[in-house]
Amino acid sequence: MKWDLLAWILICLGIELLLQSWIRQQLFTVSYRLTSNAGCALSLFAFFMFPGTLLHEGGHLAAALLLGSRISRVSLKPQYEESEGIIELGSVVAKDVGTFRNSIISIAPTVVGGALILAIGWFVFDFPTVVAAVETGMWDQAVRCLTSPFSTIWGWIGAYAIVVTSMHMLPSPVDVRSAVGLIVLLVILLVVYVVSYLVQGAVLDAIMKVTNLFLGWLGLVLAFTIILSVPVFFILKVLTHTRQ
Repeated sequence: MKWDLLAWILICLGIELLLQSWIRQQLFTVSYRLTSNAGCALSLFAFFMFPGTLLHEGGHLAAALLLGSRISRVSLKPQYEESEGIIELGSVVAKDVGTFRNSIISIAPTVVGGALILAIGWFVFDFPTVVAAVETGMWDQAVRCLTSPFSTIWGWIGAYAIVVTSMHMLPSPVDVRSAVGLIVLLVILLVVYVVSYLVQGAVLDAIMKVTNLFLGWLGLVLAFTIILSVPVFFILKVLTHTRQ
């Protein structure tokens, strides 16, 4: 396994979590200053975030139905949870179907969101060419591939979709609490990997190739998402200051 790549991904995840929190705060602040009303601000904030909310809750819903869980409630109505001090933009309440299946349902938005970002990057921003350019050290070509789509409306739509998706892709605190089984499974797989690494063999080589390929694409998705999210944060930051 390329441990430097794994470290890069963990760093990107930390940065992405911070950006998510900051952008949400700034966007709600801008919404409030535009409306001067908490209820209207919540509605405007939910409107901007709606595509991501639909994706997140849709991921939970699809996974629950596929895994045989009965859905008791689906909501896309935004509300402020005063007890926890958070804004809830939607929710899906499903019947308990066991630790492992509950865990899969909890992380479904992460899988769906990551796949959507990769698809947008593949078809709109030409990720395969970007990867090939980076591997050969042709950074100018990689930058051109990532920036040229912004000459069309599809580039801007794709960028908006990626930023909004990224803000709903990572598990919420509730999702993390429900994904205990998957976390345990990942720890077990890590132990198996370490043992296999000590033993060595052709099977391990094949596993490592697949793992490194997955980590490479994940690293690209996270890095590009951060590149798109940083300007959004600063634009919102400027807007909050100009309206003070």
